[in-house]
Amino acid sequence: MKKYLAPIVIVLIGVLVAAVLIFNNQKSVLREDSVLKMADSTKEALFLNDLIKSQNRFAQCINEIAIAYKNMKGVDMPVASAAKTGQCLITVGKQVSDEGNGIYIVDYTQNLPEACKSSRTLSDLLKVQVDTVTSITQAEWQSGIVMSQSAVDDTEASLKPADCKGYADYITTHGSFH
Repeated sequence: MKKYLAPIVIVLIGVLVAAVLIFNNQKSVLREDSVLKMADSTKEALFLNDLIKSQNRFAQCINEIAIAYKNMKGVDMPVASAAKTGQCLITVGKQVSDEGNGIYIVDYTQNLPEACKSSRTLSDLLKVQVDTVTSITQAEWQSGIVMSQSAVDDTEASLKPADCKGYADYITTHGSFH
């Protein structure tokens, strides 16, 4: 019996250590999900989501926009520009950092294909501090981004047209073509 006791104790210790590691990892994943849910519900994060949708819609509707551009300016949009723009779909990355004492920082970054980046491309977009003890969040735009109410209104209005034709019509009367 004694010769089996040491291996049994070693196996039990190994199982206990594995169980603690798995439990702590699951707690960490649940905590991160909770932090992201709180950060994603801030008005800034919700607006960032709409802004990315609007920018991606530009890429998805580039053919209709090119037609509207031709109708407005009387010239064709360069084919290379239209083709490149159509590939420039944006995603948002989120990085959660534990600052201690129930405080977390969620950094929102723009992910863009390399061919679509320029010297004006911003990568850091938004930082949200989440206090899981008090459930208070604080959001702050990064990289000098300032959002005016007219920018918010314009972005929200750009999402209303149901199809690309409607979107192209909207941006040619309210966007940078004008």
